[in-house]
Amino acid sequence: MAYPLHVIDRAKHMYIVEGLTCEAIAKVLKTEYPKITGVTIRKWADAKNEFSETWDNIKNRKLQTDERRILKAETSKRKLLINQVVEMRE
Repeated sequence: MAYPLHVIDRAKHMYIVEGLTCEAIAKVLKTEYPKITGVTIRKWADAKNEFSETWDNIKNRKLQTDERRILKAETSKRKLLINQVVEMRE
């Protein structure tokens, strides 16, 4: 069965952002699409997009980006605290 693009996009969001498994996504979508299975979701996840990326590739890239942002924020916060301590000592 062919599913609308918005269903695939919703499944992709649940997989990449929410971290759900293919089976868990199928369970959520079954209320609207009773015939959907985890195998169908896995096929979507394994299919490469126009940039030759699977959902796992995109998820890993997102995780790396998030980690860099967190490190940058922690570094900025540390620098701010150090500057405040230096100002207090002056």
